Amino acid sequence: VRAGPDPGLPGEGSGGIGKTHAWHGGRTGYGFPRSGSEKPLVCRWTTRHHPRAMERSLFFDQLAAEDDPLAIKPEHEPRMEQLRRRLGDLQGKRVFEPGCGAGPLTRRLAEWVGPYGRVLALDPCEGMTARCERAVNGHGHVEVRRGRAEDAVLEEKAWDLVLCFRLYPHLDNPVKFVQQCRRWLAPEGELVVANLEGSASLNALHAELHGVHNDRMPSGDRLAALLAEQGWRVAEAVDAPEEYFVRARPD
Repeated sequence: VRAGPDPGLPGEGSGGIGKTHAWHGGRTGYGFPRSGSEKPLVCRWTTRHHPRAMERSLFFDQLAAEDDPLAIKPEHEPRMEQLRRRLGDLQGKRVFEPGCGAGPLTRRLAEWVGPYGRVLALDPCEGMTARCERAVNGHGHVEVRRGRAEDAVLEEKAWDLVLCFRLYPHLDNPVKFVQQCRRWLAPEGELVVANLEGSASLNALHAELHGVHNDRMPSGDRLAALLAEQGWRVAEAVDAPEEYFVRARPD
């Protein structure tokens, strides 16, 4: 794995102002017991953002200190197989994965694209990128960087797929992100927004979690409409209880 440079985080995004909530014990709601003995790794960019974004960053700091943050549960393996089928053959493809977290999908992408492909994984949380680097250690065609998706500086017209997995509701500025994707994608390149839960299930989960309780996923139809308004051709929009998958190409 190649660790990329810290690109800096120039913008504040458009996150709203929210209340500050205390972190409660027990499970995080993502399926991981909280490890109170571990000190969370701190994302240095948090003080430059609005309280809502700071609240979210602290939530993910806490997750980064867990044993296996946001791991794919065994019962979700059929959903992952469905995701892989929908993505199609990725051998030799160039894939950008913003919001990679600890790398549960990144390590799979490393195999799916093969040694002649390329994966660039990005996350704003230092603890998450450190874990992701360990997860893909030994894969020379995978690079891990730290930074916000909206502020990423990438080669233009150079990416076959931007795969926004478990990220979209956590974006401070989704409009800016989608505009950036248009610049990054190669001709016939695709933007995919995916989750292992439908929007209703995901929003219900987030509502119970301090730090991400304001992070709402639009319905598949709503996201498809938003993309179309911005000049994208939506090829697929699935929003089912156990799957969320929206695929679009720049017009």
